[in-house]
Amino acid sequence: AESTGYLDTLNAAAVGHYIRLTHEAYRAAVGEYFGDVILGFYSDEPVMVRGGKCLPFTPGLFAMFRQRYGYDLERDVLSLAMDTPRAPRLRRDYWALVSELFQVNFFRQYAGWCRKYGLQMTGHLLYEEMLSAQVQYNGDMFAMLSEMQTPGIDMLDGMTSFDQRGLRAGMGGEACADIPGKLIESIGFFGGKKRLMCEAYGITAHDCTAQFYKRASDYLFHHGPAGLSQLIGA
Repeated sequence: AESTGYLDTLNAAAVGHYIRLTHEAYRAAVGEYFGDVILGFYSDEPVMVRGGKCLPFTPGLFAMFRQRYGYDLERDVLSLAMDTPRAPRLRRDYWALVSELFQVNFFRQYAGWCRKYGLQMTGHLLYEEMLSAQVQYNGDMFAMLSEMQTPGIDMLDGMTSFDQRGLRAGMGGEACADIPGKLIESIGFFGGKKRLMCEAYGITAHDCTAQFYKRASDYLFHHGPAGLSQLIGA
């Protein structure tokens, strides 16, 4: 399905043009501060597709699929949504291909541009809390975040798995708040990342107390890497 107004993150040319329109404009204006005053760029929740009932697609996908796997996706595309005898294999191959396109054409190209100018690519993905949603929106969280120089997660509303309120509880149960910290810990450990990041405390109320923030911070340190070195207050 087409996501009107959103970047085709599977398309190398589209991502390259996006970088020229935005990041290159920053470089022209303030490039002298890159790597010193300006340490990097933050990408907030990039996805393969916008919309809960959509499937990732990019021009040329059918041809790429046939070249890679030797059979037609277009002829049997309904197997992506309907249970058929061919569905398991087709879904496996489809998600593997779109995930690779997302990783190489968006994350690797973006992080490569940052590396070229002494910058860090950082940010986090969408719906990190649910493993099934990670496939639909991100393909493979490990692969995508591993491309970043400083991969991250978020912690909206200061929500922990001990709470039964707010955003996290509406996303599949409060226990899902345990997932992102463990995932980013693994990415940092196995990827040899020097720093990890968390966009913390977003959408909190104005009457939050220091005790509230300390509780959320303690939770992050406990469920994420012991060396979590940077908390970004949203």
